[in-house]
Amino acid sequence: MYFSVKQYNPAAGRDVSGAYIFRPKLEDQTKHDYSAFQSYERTAAPSTGIQAFAIYFNEESTGKMYTTLIRAVPHSASLEWKVLLHGIPIDDGYGKEVVVYWQIPGI
Repeated sequence: MYFSVKQYNPAAGRDVSGAYIFRPKLEDQTKHDYSAFQSYERTAAPSTGIQAFAIYFNEESTGKMYTTLIRAVPHSASLEWKVLLHGIPIDDGYGKEVVVYWQIPGI
């Protein structure tokens, strides 16, 4: 499984992108990486066997950052995921099209 947070470049001009309007730039429909991997932490609870991972992504030059929290419970067939965006910079005056992107090879 592949996971990341992606960004589309926003539309500008008359039909701009903004709050509640997802409108990527027509001439650039490509998903771009939102931020770069920085570090991760792993913790485990000895009494329950639950493992937790915190994965940090940060792009210092743009202020784009997010944290992914993953929790694995023993004998469970699923994982719990949380993606926390730490604000979306709008210094350039444009909204951002930020999406969580999942890819599962073979599906």
